[in-house]
Amino acid sequence: MERKTFRIQFEWDILDMRSEVREFAKKIGFNELDQSRIVQSVS
Repeated sequence: MERKTFRIQFEWDILDMRSEVREFAKKIGFNELDQSRIVQSVS
């Protein structure tokens, strides 16, 4: 599994990060509810 670091400088960077995290969670098989939980815990 690949590790990724996000640089957050502006508020919209958080939106980009959330989107990438959700896509990754979806890619590895999490359902929509778990994807939301993961995104919330990361942000």
